[in-house]
Amino acid sequence: MTDDQLTSQRFREVTLLHPTWMYHRRIWERVGGYTQDTSVGEDIVFFHKHLEANGLLLRVPRPLLRYRCHPGQRSWRLPRRAVQDAKVAAFERQVLVSEPWSQGFGVVGAGRDARDFCKALSDAARQLVTEFYEVDEKKLGKTISLPTANASMRQVPVVPQRTLRAPFVVCVALERGFGVLEAIERDAPAAVEGVDFFHLV
Repeated sequence: MTDDQLTSQRFREVTLLHPTWMYHRRIWERVGGYTQDTSVGEDIVFFHKHLEANGLLLRVPRPLLRYRCHPGQRSWRLPRRAVQDAKVAAFERQVLVSEPWSQGFGVVGAGRDARDFCKALSDAARQLVTEFYEVDEKKLGKTISLPTANASMRQVPVVPQRTLRAPFVVCVALERGFGVLEAIERDAPAAVEGVDFFHLV
């Protein structure tokens, strides 16, 4: 992952493992330290507060620490939905407040991850979803129902990804592929990650 991707992919995951963080005490004080009363990891909250305060993320080019995962660690026990809610709330605060995002955006993918992303959006942000882009021919021409603030449902179309236009979020796991990244490069070659689109899965 490049230094730019540490920031541009910040809604996909915490791009730097918490035990490897090094920062000056002034950053700790500016962010306000860790939030202990959170259902998600305090590192996720600190990470996004740091970025919202115009903080930078940089990677040292050589390993300074070896981090080992183990089966009982807390990060594996965090509820998936709570982590997603925290990431989506940060996305709303950091991205959806400015144009062109505040005028509407599309969602790449029309599966479970995309639906979960939309459920996690606030009512106001959910109204900004204009279409779902999909490469799977079987899903094209259908609609996805999204709840509105007045408890009714709004139908959002599923359209071919070849009609992709910025801004958009990608709700397809990079590991699964499905040719989505290649399709983004083909269908929106001028789109810049971290400006015109963000990964949320």
